[in-house]
Amino acid sequence: MRSSMSWISAGNRFRARSRDFALLTAMLDLKWSPGEKKIARAAFDAALSREGSDIRGRVEAMLRASTDPAEIWRVRDYLNDKAREFDQKYDFRYSVLIGVFAQLLAEGWLNFEELAGLRSEKLDLLRDASARRKRSHV
Repeated sequence: MRSSMSWISAGNRFRARSRDFALLTAMLDLKWSPGEKKIARAAFDAALSREGSDIRGRVEAMLRASTDPAEIWRVRDYLNDKAREFDQKYDFRYSVLIGVFAQLLAEGWLNFEELAGLRSEKLDLLRDASARRKRSHV
């Protein structure tokens, strides 16, 4: 017999999946105006540059902190991991851009000021999705 906690947990997972499905449906239905496309591209590029600079700084610090020649291989592994993360995270297709921006907002690589000019429907989706991502990673 299942405990009441497992039913509550299952209910929470179902609600989370339902919200994710609703977000996905809303993202696929969004239309991007030419002005919004420019704003989105600039925000995307700024976040990419910001995170890339952070990674570069971390690599430089790793190398400065060690005189061990084997540190090169640890740096390589770190960069390989980050490259995989980048490939998964930075996807500039309009059909998934709300999810990408929500993740970047939640991680602090992007801020809402950079998205000023997007229609309110997109900003509302971003606020909701980024807040849920922040809560799920705490």
